[in-house]
Amino acid sequence: KELVNFKKVNGHTNVVTNSGPLGNWVRKQRAQYLLLKEGKDSLLTIERHEQLEGIGFTFIFGPTRPPWDQRFQELVDFKKIN
Repeated sequence: KELVNFKKVNGHTNVVTNSGPLGNWVRKQRAQYLLLKEGKDSLLTIERHEQLEGIGFTFIFGPTRPPWDQRFQELVDFKKIN
């Protein structure tokens, strides 16, 4: 409910994880999601996952990184030129 209210006010669910109890809860949900995704024991059930997805919760947050293979190829290309 607190996350839903946050979204109503801010237009998103990207709570700063060091912003008190809600931020702490969001950090835990993301950690539990990673366990679930890896097939490990997680307190985040499929149902809870679907509920969070239903309100637009972002489980993976932060800058996206190019795949390792892409960066390696860029390094190989750079080495050819230099």
